Amino acid sequence: MLSERELVEIIRRKLERGEYTPEQLQAIEIGLKLYERGFNVIPVNSEGRPVATLLGVDTTKRLPRERLLEGLIDVGFRGVATNNGNLPGNPGKLLYVVRARQDALAKCKALDELVNSTASWRREGHVEALVVVDREVASRLLSKPIALGDIEIKPPGLLVVAGARAEPIRGFDFNSPTLGIKEVSEELAGLLREIGGFKRRGGLYAGYKR
Repeated sequence: MLSERELVEIIRRKLERGEYTPEQLQAIEIGLKLYERGFNVIPVNSEGRPVATLLGVDTTKRLPRERLLEGLIDVGFRGVATNNGNLPGNPGKLLYVVRARQDALAKCKALDELVNSTASWRREGHVEALVVVDREVASRLLSKPIALGDIEIKPPGLLVVAGARAEPIRGFDFNSPTLGIKEVSEELAGLLREIGGFKRRGGLYAGYKR
């Protein structure tokens, strides 16, 4: 295994030779910033899966910096993902992803407003918005993943946040202590009612039931 210094030097040379695409460069920049803020950052291929270098590595735990850098020089590297279950340093604040088909935004005002007020991305015909929920609120309202037709609310899993065909809608705000990730604890119940009570229209299902 190469040392951190050797890996940094390889990346520096690749940068000098122009071997990274603009999408890869953006993914490296965002990935390193997220890692410095305590997130687990996983280099992924074009399909949004961990690169071959990370096969056999437990990516559910925060990668050592050397493993992250190894992934950034993998021949299949196309982007970065994260799978944090909570805000780094704040175990009482959980992270969830609201995932919906792109055309659902035009049919649900609450969803459209949410996507445009938090860190969010478009990928493969869907939008994915990252939100913060207080642990106690999540235990009551999100004890299991929610599926409402074209809309899902679930823990992040492996969420592609840069590169690998992920197009930022708002992306992260690195000048904000919360990275621009909106907390929805107080409004979550109302949001679920509005999304779940939406009448069946163009693929959206009505009836949120718990």
